[in-house]
Amino acid sequence: MNALKTLTDAINTIPDMPQRVSMGFLSADESLSIYPTKNGSVVDEDFAGNQETRLYYEVAIRTKDQRLGNTIMWLVSDFVKHLKELPSDDFHFEKIETTSEPSITQADSRGFFVYTIDIAMNVTANKYEE
Repeated sequence: MNALKTLTDAINTIPDMPQRVSMGFLSADESLSIYPTKNGSVVDEDFAGNQETRLYYEVAIRTKDQRLGNTIMWLVSDFVKHLKELPSDDFHFEKIETTSEPSITQADSRGFFVYTIDIAMNVTANKYEE
C-alpha cells in the first residue's frame, strides 16, 4: 500500500499551487515535503483481514518567503479539508483530516522559516493481499 505516494500526487493537483510537494524530509534549502510522522495504527479489522488503518503525515515547507510558506500551507489545509475521495488500487480511502492548523514552527539564523501542517488519513486494505 502506497498511501503516501497517492496523497502526494493528489496534493500536487491543487490548482495554483506555487510549488510541488515531494516525499521525504525537508532539505537544508528551500523545499516542500510530505513524510510520515507517527506509526500508523489499526483502527478496526474484520475476520477476512480487512484492516482500517490511521496514518499520520506532516507537510512542511522551508522557505525564506513567509508569505509563500503561509499560502502553501493554507492551500494544503483547505484541500485536505475538502478531500472526499482518493482513488487507489491498493487501498480504500475512508477519511482524511488536518490534526493541526498551518503554523510556523521554526526560524533559523540563515533566514529560513519552516511551516507545517499535520494530517491523519484512514484507509482500508486487506492484510492478506499484496
